[in-house]
Amino acid sequence: MLHCSDLPSTKLSWKYTWGEVLELLEEVRKADFQGIISEACDVYTCASCAFWVTTGIDLPLVWTKSAKAWIQRVEIWKQIFAREGLVFKVEYLRYGGNHEKPEKVARAISLARSEQG
Repeated sequence: MLHCSDLPSTKLSWKYTWGEVLELLEEVRKADFQGIISEACDVYTCASCAFWVTTGIDLPLVWTKSAKAWIQRVEIWKQIFAREGLVFKVEYLRYGGNHEKPEKVARAISLARSEQG
């Protein structure tokens, strides 16, 4: 079983987790049951990792599909940031980590540029 410490860049904050909660609420608003399930798994994974960062208690990640998706997503984000000449930090994804949504990529890059110059 995977644990938070098994994931790359798991210094997830509660701010990032809140972004996932907002994505879950959007799926609830749309009554998209597949989206609700997917986002609920993401909320659990992110909350578990934020809890680990806060307390040092390394929780198991029950939904390994969500955790494995996070591993793949981080690698893609690292490539996106490298192409832009920026250093990736998970904090830049606090408005969402779906690299397939141009608005989320733009916000993450904007946050990184404002911090890194």
